[in-house]
Amino acid sequence: MNKAELIEQVQKTLGGETSKRAAGDALDAVLTCIAAYLVLKSTFGLRLMAGVMWDLGEAASLPRLAR
Repeated sequence: MNKAELIEQVQKTLGGETSKRAAGDALDAVLTCIAAYLVLKSTFGLRLMAGVMWDLGEAASLPRLAR
């Protein structure tokens, strides 16, 4: 599935009169959040457990992330 097909699927899922632009914006927001989490996880060794992030190792001195 390419990005255009994924946008169409998001548009269908949101339903109503959702535009492709709005569906694309929603998809971009979700992908940005996922990418940011993956960068944090790989950089600081954070793990997601039961919806809460815990610090590990050197990350203990960093501020905790909100849920």
